[in-house]
Amino acid sequence: AAYAHAGVDLARGDAAGALPYARKAVLQWGGVGCPFEVARARVVLARACAAMEDVRTAAGELAAARRTFGELGAAPDDAAAAALEETLPTTPPPGAGVQDGLTSRELEVLALVVAGRSNRQIARALVISDRTVARHLSNIFTKIDVGSRTEAAAYAFRHGLAPP
Repeated sequence: AAYAHAGVDLARGDAAGALPYARKAVLQWGGVGCPFEVARARVVLARACAAMEDVRTAAGELAAARRTFGELGAAPDDAAAAALEETLPTTPPPGAGVQDGLTSRELEVLALVVAGRSNRQIARALVISDRTVARHLSNIFTKIDVGSRTEAAAYAFRHGLAPP
């Protein structure tokens, strides 16, 4: 279900919405030992990351998917992943996906979380919706493997993503 949800979100142009579902699909398929499905989910994850200008993560997911497709002899899927890989810029845009897999926008949101801002305050500061802030926070929590704003702020301090 997570794989399908991610695909639908991507088709609607909602890459941020697709991201957590694509990650969940990778984990779920991996948990039941289905490498082909994991690789397909990685391609969807790569498409979502690429749409959000996180080129490094997209490239990494595509490389992992292609390795699996190669090992399984899934030539058509490998060719499709290779074609997607060719569309990625060879150098990521400035600030895109530069630290800990976070996009430049996620780093902005994280900095405002560290500053103690609420979702509404972050939304106003960045001129985005409250829902978009919540989606960015969900993506941040997943990428840095934390479960709360406090843990995210602590992570930011420990990893030099926030001023001391």
